[in-house]
Amino acid sequence: SRPHVWSVEVAPSRGSLAVSFRQGSDFVAANRTSLCKARVAIQPLSGSPENKSQEVELLLDPGSEVHYGWAISTPEGRAVKVVFRMRRKSYLYTIEDVRKTMRHPIRLRTPFYLDVIVAVSRVGDQTLLTIEDPSAAHGHGQQSGSSSISCLRIEVKLKSVGVSLIEEIEFEPFAQELLFVHLDLIRLEWQKQSEKDEQQVRLMIYDMQVDCQLAGRVTDNELNEGGGFLEQNRPAVILANLA
Repeated sequence: SRPHVWSVEVAPSRGSLAVSFRQGSDFVAANRTSLCKARVAIQPLSGSPENKSQEVELLLDPGSEVHYGWAISTPEGRAVKVVFRMRRKSYLYTIEDVRKTMRHPIRLRTPFYLDVIVAVSRVGDQTLLTIEDPSAAHGHGQQSGSSSISCLRIEVKLKSVGVSLIEEIEFEPFAQELLFVHLDLIRLEWQKQSEKDEQQVRLMIYDMQVDCQLAGRVTDNELNEGGGFLEQNRPAVILANLA
């Protein structure tokens, strides 16, 4: 029987460490061959000899899919070994980083030559590793190649934004404002391209200023008249864009 695959995600959440468990994986392998008579299997590689015992080989029957993952996460990447077992010989093909999209033809030497395609693509949030027949991959690629290339873009434009930093003082009826941040003409752009598997974030701010709101703050003119003793005075403008 096939082992069950669970994913564990560890990430900071609101200053604490959050751990989530879910069944399945973002990495899926599929055998879509009909002409290949070899037994196909995949094996996620740990990247270090001491963790080799954690590597599990998963069989891929024609027309089947399997979720896979790595028992031990390593910074070296996400390597996967694809195994084609013939009657007398086995063929190995290693993908150094399955997170990168690729398409590679492989020729298997049986009593006659047999070609297969090993491809890695992105489908939504999943990384799909497929073994295909060349004829099916060629026809499928021509039909849906343009539709698989997608670009998602989100753009947010704001005329102005003001943010106040306040402090609640014990036994005082009102809170005290410490800082006021004013931003003008903000543009935030997020773009994701599925073909290149990359994301871009752009943030543009035309003008910004940070003002001190504490009592006893002084303006630039008052600072110049007083000799510029910053340790004794609180400047009204702490940060400003002078461009």
